[in-house]
Amino acid sequence: MVLTAIRAVYLGVPDVDAAVNSYRRLGLHILARSESRVITIGGPTNLVEIRFVEDSVRSGLFAIGMETADLEGVLSACDRHEIAFTRLAEQEPSARLHLHDRGGADVILRQGSPSHVQRHAFPLLRLDHLATITPDLEVSSRVWTEILGVPIAGEVQVADPPMTIRQFGLGDAILELLGDPTTSGPLRQRPPGLISMASWEVDDLEGVVAQARAAGFTVSDPVVGALPGTRIATIPGEELAGLRMQLLQYTRRKAA
Repeated sequence: MVLTAIRAVYLGVPDVDAAVNSYRRLGLHILARSESRVITIGGPTNLVEIRFVEDSVRSGLFAIGMETADLEGVLSACDRHEIAFTRLAEQEPSARLHLHDRGGADVILRQGSPSHVQRHAFPLLRLDHLATITPDLEVSSRVWTEILGVPIAGEVQVADPPMTIRQFGLGDAILELLGDPTTSGPLRQRPPGLISMASWEVDDLEGVVAQARAAGFTVSDPVVGALPGTRIATIPGEELAGLRMQLLQYTRRKAA
């Protein structure tokens, strides 16, 4: 595999300090860095950062951070397949892959992974999945499998609304590419690109919902999720600086 894990979600906000206050109220600790604010969620092997980036133009989730052991190899493959990228002037080797039009999501790629594990009062276990609406599911799938070396981990067909959820395994998390199997379903009316939502696994959905409500958040009642063997509840993005938080519990464990 060329890309090995999801390591960050990049959230554009007009005011970083105002944005992180809601997460702090929820019970998540904030790391202050010179260029941004960061929350790390998960353990040593599946650590993912929420990176808040002050931006007056971009709002919501605008890029996914991923890890690779071979940055130059990925960039060479992008060159061969005419995928644009920009090297980033940072301490560690990194680049931004401009994949929005062909792959459904821009990627900020790094060698190495986050290392600062945080313990939070709000018990999110790990990132489960992110999702993007693709302009063409088959074309986008080939970008991820044939160029970037990410395997397909599964596929789910949803009847209402009609939707194909194609799952790509990246470490301990999933990137979902969403496509409309019909020619006129509601998914086709939505613009392609990242959905400003992150799904986090919890081990006690009712308890986490009660905790969030006690902190003043609006949380939907738990329901059966679109993914088999799951139950979900949601905190709206308007209450979390534009990033909708899905709380997901597995009623039966995923196959290893």
